[in-house]
Amino acid sequence: MTIKQNTHNKPLISIILPVLNGEKFLRVALDSMIAQTYTKWEMIVVDDGSNDETPLILAEYAKKLPQMRILTNKKQVGISKALNQGIRQAKGSYIARMDADDISYPKRFAKQLAYLQTHKTVVAVGAQCDVIDAQGRITGVKTFPLSHEQIYKTIFHFNPLQHPVLMVNRSLLPEKFVFYDILDGAEDVNLLFKLFAFGKVMNLDEALLAYRIHTENSSLKKIKHIYHQALVARIQGVLHYGYKPTIEGIGLIIIQTVLVTLLPDSILRRLYFYARGIKAHISRAKKIALVPNMG
Repeated sequence: MTIKQNTHNKPLISIILPVLNGEKFLRVALDSMIAQTYTKWEMIVVDDGSNDETPLILAEYAKKLPQMRILTNKKQVGISKALNQGIRQAKGSYIARMDADDISYPKRFAKQLAYLQTHKTVVAVGAQCDVIDAQGRITGVKTFPLSHEQIYKTIFHFNPLQHPVLMVNRSLLPEKFVFYDILDGAEDVNLLFKLFAFGKVMNLDEALLAYRIHTENSSLKKIKHIYHQALVARIQGVLHYGYKPTIEGIGLIIIQTVLVTLLPDSILRRLYFYARGIKAHISRAKKIALVPNMG
């Protein structure tokens, strides 16, 4: 069903959705965009070299969604470059991230936009997430800190915001702000360090996204690589973006690095599922802090 254009004087949200061989879950993700109660949005999908049915699915939805644009890369360029491609084409005052295997709940955009409009010093806002499996069944929750102070403090050893539920107030950023450095797998952590210079980063206290964990998650297929990318992002945060880690954060990241170096992928994967497939509030961060941060 085609969404009617919103004619009211409301800000435009630009949804950036990168996809690579996403045929299995893509329709559900796109349907969750159509189901949004806030309807004044455009969606820029960057197909990063898919060789499955993804292009056909996108063409099908583009016929009924005039506010959807598709950028196609003949060869894969990686998620950081793909995201930057999409953002360069975005016309909206707000940038919303979405992934091709997740589900945004219907009031996600409305609630995040309302929060950003009433909190003028907040540059970005996330939310809590349900965890779902390949069949869409809820298997747990991912709980994140609410306050900017806790997000800032814990980012050195714990990813404090789920990237596919991020919304950014673009008006607080410089005109030529580059969202992502080339740190595929840790582009989310990298971006948060950059955003800290322009305002507060917060999370809403409710689940607005169903985050899907399945066998094709990149964070599960390349655990050690993604962890080391996140480590690079954190070091850059200190060296280039003025981040000041706590002594506790430095100690925890050292222990994490030792564990990732010594433990095989199979054990790291089990630790990931244990930490992410259960209720894990930030107040329990010390209990899960030794589990490698993989998004």
